[in-house]
Amino acid sequence: LSFNMMYKYNERFLLPLSHDEVVHGKATIAQKMWGDYDQKFYQLRTLYAYMTCYPGKKHQFMGNEIAHFRAWDEDREQAWDLLPYPVHDAFQSYFQTLNTLYQTSPALYASDYDREGFQWLEVHAAHQGFYAFRRDGGGQTFFFLMNTLDKRQEVELKFDQATRLTLLLSSEDERWNGRRRDPAIGKSVPFYT
Repeated sequence: LSFNMMYKYNERFLLPLSHDEVVHGKATIAQKMWGDYDQKFYQLRTLYAYMTCYPGKKHQFMGNEIAHFRAWDEDREQAWDLLPYPVHDAFQSYFQTLNTLYQTSPALYASDYDREGFQWLEVHAAHQGFYAFRRDGGGQTFFFLMNTLDKRQEVELKFDQATRLTLLLSSEDERWNGRRRDPAIGKSVPFYT
């Protein structure tokens, strides 16, 4: 997850989850996730949030937005019949929210190829499954915190100065079939050094 930042600014690249990953029997992105049906969706939400917030232009392939479980086939329509199922409908809503956040947040795209636009805040806690980074661009600053383990944990981050943060998105929100409703979304909270 972190190694590509060693060479990130030597070239310009896309972050693809493209057709090469989902055709000709290779399985869909959703199928490639570990665990049972629900666990796959927890992982998908984490993966797509990471991809959306990490530097670099994004490339998605059709069907990823509904977490389809059938390999893409040019002779068949997408599996739109999945949308009546709450978990797929919630995932499509989550995917749309991520795309809107990306499109309306210069911090996530304006400085993709500028070293000043990205900073690791925590990259040495892989054993805890925790990563954090900062994105700056277009007069905005975003902090991205990612827990890749199936448990909640306390993690301490240090800031250079007193800071107010607003939680914009939680992949665990029950709106997207997550495990909890987070009343802090959209509210500003103080963080201190």
